[in-house]
Amino acid sequence: MEAYDQITEIVDKMKIDVEKARAGNNNAGVRVRKSAMEISKLTNVLRQQTLAKMKE
Repeated sequence: MEAYDQITEIVDKMKIDVEKARAGNNNAGVRVRKSAMEISKLTNVLRQQTLAKMKE
């Protein structure tokens, strides 16, 4: 599932920005929120892919 791979890649990249945001870096916080929105969209795609596989 392509969406799953994309989600895990984003989460891996996000870990560094989360730590920076906790330390008070505002720009890192913006990147974390942007990544979270991307993940949200991709979870919908993943759900659709999963349902399509089940129907096959």
